[in-house]
Amino acid sequence: MVSRHKNKMMVLVLVIAVLFVAGSLTAHGYSRTLFGTEALSEYDGKANSPAYVSIKGRVYDVTESWSDGTHRGHEAGQDLTDAIQEAGHGMDVLEDLEQVGYYVPKVLTSDELSYYDGQDGREAYVAVEGLIYDVTESWSDGTHRGHEAGQDLTQAFYDSPHDDEILDELSVVGLLAEEDEFSIGDVVEILDPHEEHHRFARVAEIYRGVAYGVMFPGEEKVHRWYVEFELRPAAEEDLEEMEEMEENHEM
Repeated sequence: MVSRHKNKMMVLVLVIAVLFVAGSLTAHGYSRTLFGTEALSEYDGKANSPAYVSIKGRVYDVTESWSDGTHRGHEAGQDLTDAIQEAGHGMDVLEDLEQVGYYVPKVLTSDELSYYDGQDGREAYVAVEGLIYDVTESWSDGTHRGHEAGQDLTQAFYDSPHDDEILDELSVVGLLAEEDEFSIGDVVEILDPHEEHHRFARVAEIYRGVAYGVMFPGEEKVHRWYVEFELRPAAEEDLEEMEEMEENHEM
């Protein structure tokens, strides 16, 4: 089990794959991956594709054990939480599987999250470091030790005596959208530790403050997406260099 601080940093540099109405939004960077419904469906174990399944919001790699993406009537590329809980072997089978990311079928703003307060029969959700957890079964009437569901309780969690294991017991149900850090047209520096050189791009699309689609000089469409913590504003001296690069590609 990683420490709180290591777990916190891993969440901050999550690599995004979120479901759009017209398709899946995928960020290519480093660390963890988040899968929307459509993105997860692409990992069905067929045609040499890896086989992934989601259990309680965690995505596991079952490629080696699921022949052609199937196992006892179940198919990869789906959320199989109910199926595995009903199976005879239960959740213990997950101990030998590699977790490759999180399944986030919904993205909620803070206002939308507040609806899930556990009151009047509603589900109880809380957010911790951007991930939204379902605490309906354990929080009576949406409250727990003075805290109320429907909120971002990141600071409260790290101030509490709980460790990361309590989060492992909860189902991840979505992602909390943040306010936009950047605007369309901003020049940003890509903070990718695997890149040997500094790379700069221009923000072209924004998805609910969760991910930013960028275009590098010479590109005509977005094919790279990054989360906020993988980007920072370009320094003043880098803006001129970026503009020169863009002009050279237009010539």
